[in-house]
Amino acid sequence: MKKYFIIGCVWTMILLTCIHGISKSNIEYEILFDSHTKNTYEVKDEIQNAYAKLVSGVHKESYIFMVLDNLDIFKVCDDISVSWKDNHVYIIQGDGNGTHIKGELVANSICVPKVQPRSFIKEFLGL
Repeated sequence: MKKYFIIGCVWTMILLTCIHGISKSNIEYEILFDSHTKNTYEVKDEIQNAYAKLVSGVHKESYIFMVLDNLDIFKVCDDISVSWKDNHVYIIQGDGNGTHIKGELVANSICVPKVQPRSFIKEFLGL
């Protein structure tokens, strides 16, 4: 009985690990800015917009493949170099000795108004 319990626990852990690994579709990034850059927000915003355009209309499972095939889309300035390492997008501007920021690339979704459920009883009673 102990043998089956141990095998069941190991099997459950393997399945949970596989499911957790598959469900992660967010892509993290690190931006190392030039030591003389003052417009960090504009560069970060352009990178986010480029990512949103790249993955619009694509399933979440394909985001990583789209980014890997199109790393050049993140070169929003002439002095930017982009690389992929350890499931991160590394973006280095100029010498890379300035501000250092980290985050997740976010795909903008279309805003859909929240639908309120209708109740026949509430309408009938005037509530």
